[in-house]
Amino acid sequence: MRIAMEKEMLYAAEFPFIEYGCDLQIMTELEKGIQMRSFAETGRSDAKIKDKDMDETRDYLKKMRSRQYDKIPVDFVGKGPTGYLLFEEVHHRGKSAPQVTQEFRELVRKGWTKLEHIPNPKQVERMKLGGPRYATMGSKRKRR
Repeated sequence: MRIAMEKEMLYAAEFPFIEYGCDLQIMTELEKGIQMRSFAETGRSDAKIKDKDMDETRDYLKKMRSRQYDKIPVDFVGKGPTGYLLFEEVHHRGKSAPQVTQEFRELVRKGWTKLEHIPNPKQVERMKLGGPRYATMGSKRKRR
């Protein structure tokens, strides 16, 4: 606590006022955390523990699945403890995923070029009428 107060007094002596934006860099340097050391003994050599931990971490990250969706809080309904949060879910896979389909990518990339005959000709016609979104709307492909 004394060290923090001392740093604050040193800063105040050099810069009598705070103008946010101009001296933020200096303030962040002065307010950085201090190093903490752990004195717990494990009874094993450090090199073996580090290698083992690295291997375990690497294996864990390889096996870990990626997130399937994110929950974004939208609104709080009600009052006090009986209230509840409404969430919007953004899926990373499947129908409601924010990514576009391969069909859409092909239409946008090859549309209005020499290669525009390669995608589905019906979709190319629809794209000329209303754009790539309109062209891929309602198109369903059978899985083989």
